[in-house]
Amino acid sequence: TWDYARLQKRPYVAHVHLDILPSGPLGLLLRPYKKLLLSRVLRDAAYVLVPTDDYRDLIRSKYTLDPDKVRTLRHGTEHTITETPKSLDKQRSRRRLLFVGRISSQKNIPLLLEAVAAYRRKYGNDIEVSLVGDGELMHSVQAQIRSLALEDCVSLCGTLRGNELEVMYQDADLFLLTSQNESFGLVLIEAMAKGLPIVSVDIPAVRNTVINGENGLLSAADPAALATAVHSLLDDEVVYSAISKNNIEKARLYRWEPVIEELAGLYKSA
Repeated sequence: TWDYARLQKRPYVAHVHLDILPSGPLGLLLRPYKKLLLSRVLRDAAYVLVPTDDYRDLIRSKYTLDPDKVRTLRHGTEHTITETPKSLDKQRSRRRLLFVGRISSQKNIPLLLEAVAAYRRKYGNDIEVSLVGDGELMHSVQAQIRSLALEDCVSLCGTLRGNELEVMYQDADLFLLTSQNESFGLVLIEAMAKGLPIVSVDIPAVRNTVINGENGLLSAADPAALATAVHSLLDDEVVYSAISKNNIEKARLYRWEPVIEELAGLYKSA
């Protein structure tokens, strides 16, 4: 596409969804690729679109781009936005925690499982966790579940889509994210659409979507700190319900219609 645009002398718009970190046997090739090719592609673009303000600043700085070219364009969700805030069901013997995402190093599932183990040691066996997704680290995650003796409370659900995935969000009590890095986190607005309170590690980009104490809690990337954040939400029905209500209101900002309108305007002006 870049070569075609150059040959035709046509402007183009570049989208950066994630500045991928090196991994795997070919990871060593990523740095020269970014330096020699990707940086040129981004510099030549009419606009470079990124999903959050934190990523806008990162991409501007890392690739030495014209600040006026790099624009924030949020993602949207097609998940149905619920009208009713969540409340804690007192009939449940266990609260349901949910993770949705690729089972990869980026998502840092080992930290999530350590946090679950830390929660159980301190607060008891009143939570269960569903991990929705698949990926290259599935076998090591299964081994860690066994080593931490979490087989009775952690379920590996595989990849779910459509209504099955929406039902998982709807039935959960809390969404948990422990990623090492994110550019946005589409799963966050999927959780928000169902009024699902969020606990996440406090990292760039995520904090542009999850406002601490408003529509979730942000925690240090530490098992004990995450366990405390989870417990504080599940133990306070007033705060829990307020955060659920705020998430529903915030999810309406991420409907696709205004996002597409803004995107079309940028393409027309390129």
